[in-house]
Amino acid sequence: MPTNSKKSNSLRASGAFKAPSILLKKGEVDLTDKYDEQAEYLLGLVDECSHNFMEKYDIDEYIIDYEDGMYEEVLKCLAYINMNNIEEAKKIAQESINNGNRGNYENGGKAFFDWILML
Repeated sequence: MPTNSKKSNSLRASGAFKAPSILLKKGEVDLTDKYDEQAEYLLGLVDECSHNFMEKYDIDEYIIDYEDGMYEEVLKCLAYINMNNIEEAKKIAQESINNGNRGNYENGGKAFFDWILML
């Protein structure tokens, strides 16, 4: 937001949103002294598994269907906005405000869901 664009990175980072975690692969890896080889193997594994995940799921739909998230309503609003479904984002924002949740991340006297309703 313009009011904090010139502030320190640590202040601006507090507005970041935690996305749901995704289990890409479960297993074991033997530790070795060949750090470069192991790092290359692990990065390849992450790349392969994340590519497979992205082929299988639409990330916006995954977030919308995700349960037990830390900021579930915030993430859902962001996903709906990304999908150009502003009305659904506003509906979630209004329900959250009605339940006493303004969404933290306050700026200019308005919290996250207040800003969503202004879209």
